[in-house]
Amino acid sequence: MNIYEKNYWSVYCDFLDDFAELEYKGYHLAYLFHYDSLIRENKQLIKSLHDPASHKNKLIDLSDIQQKFYMEKATIQRPLKKNDSGKILLHDVYDLLRFPNHIFYHYFDKHKTLIMQDTSSQKKGKQYLVDLKGYSIQNFNRYKRDLTEPIDKLKKRTQKILSKYPNHLVYHDSTFRKRVLMQIATTVNRIEEAGNLFRKVPISTVIVPSTHYPQSRTLVFVAAGYGIPTICMQHGIISSEFGYIPKIADIDAVYGPFEMDWYQKNGVNKDGLEIIGHPRFDMINQAPKEGQEEIKQNLGIDPTKKTILLIIRGQLLFKEWATFLDHLTIKDEVNVIIKDFKYKKGHPLLDTHSFVYASKGYHHYDLFSISDLVVSYASTVALEAILAKKPVFILNESFPGHTDYYDKLGKLVQSDPKQLSTLVSDFYKNEDLHLYTTKTVAEFLSKSYIHENPSGERLIHLINRLSK
Repeated sequence: MNIYEKNYWSVYCDFLDDFAELEYKGYHLAYLFHYDSLIRENKQLIKSLHDPASHKNKLIDLSDIQQKFYMEKATIQRPLKKNDSGKILLHDVYDLLRFPNHIFYHYFDKHKTLIMQDTSSQKKGKQYLVDLKGYSIQNFNRYKRDLTEPIDKLKKRTQKILSKYPNHLVYHDSTFRKRVLMQIATTVNRIEEAGNLFRKVPISTVIVPSTHYPQSRTLVFVAAGYGIPTICMQHGIISSEFGYIPKIADIDAVYGPFEMDWYQKNGVNKDGLEIIGHPRFDMINQAPKEGQEEIKQNLGIDPTKKTILLIIRGQLLFKEWATFLDHLTIKDEVNVIIKDFKYKKGHPLLDTHSFVYASKGYHHYDLFSISDLVVSYASTVALEAILAKKPVFILNESFPGHTDYYDKLGKLVQSDPKQLSTLVSDFYKNEDLHLYTTKTVAEFLSKSYIHENPSGERLIHLINRLSK
């Protein structure tokens, strides 16, 4: 770990200790909060994390934080029970579950599946759990009761804790204080909702898309108190450690050998990991609803030219992407389609580069079918493009907690947008680079995603093992 990472986790452990008395029904609430959202807008704190500092807790490596959570979960964990007659509960939070409807229809019995969500299935722009027929889809509000009194008591206790640290760099921050109080309400309500649900409905297994957020982390902790096995899906590549440590669920369903090695290196027990992949990736090579020519026509691109799919995220790396496009030497020979995963409106790069086209709402799997090459920031979509057997080039960036996920792609990963542009331009003319790309991508995939069997099939086998 570098200085920033050591400081981040040390400050986090200080927080867990300082708020240890904040408890509801045997659950220490600080362990259930989403800590990153409490501090991310504290610019003074974030700046200080880059400098040597003294904290009450001094972490040596990530295994320290993982062991702390192992011990905390053990205080409420009951022996896991097999309940073949119970329902499989799938929790969708922040639209991270991302199971296509086809996966439900193919693998999940409608009568033995319960989908719980914290967002509306008809949320504008949502791609998953929309028009899913025959399944029980519920909101946790169904199991809610009035907890105004205990929540108010916990908020007052929190104010007393905060009063002990009048000039604390973390606790003095107004955003931190406001959000801590909000997360108290979220967490306490979820403890009660989950308990009511488990008492009323027999559950065989709980599946969550992440344990990073209080809604899902709390659900997993409460399930542990009822002896219900839990599985956490890997919703995206582990590009940063901050979204994936600590591991909370009984089993984390990971993509491949990279995650197996990474988690174990950071203190996670091997028996709590299983290579599953993700069911949505099973759909990558499915033929799009529209033919390639129709998609090209709707996008308004020249069907006689090669097509590059450019994966971006809002204003992230905006200057670098502009530089990349400016230095392409094959502008007249290619269409560049921009797929923006942050904003739905037209991206500014469309106005400044005539050979760049909007994706017009097409799913990136459909866009893979008409693309010869994919260029991306270090995103999960780059892995999906590799699974779709596309050559992939990545614009890299350095940030705290970086896991070097794509490093094995060698020179296909570049931090300099000009160099990246040169490589992409050369790809169409340089046979050696073409061969290098094919070999490098294949070797990367062998260490990143095991896909001999469909992920949905693997997941069902895991569920059956835990419940039967």
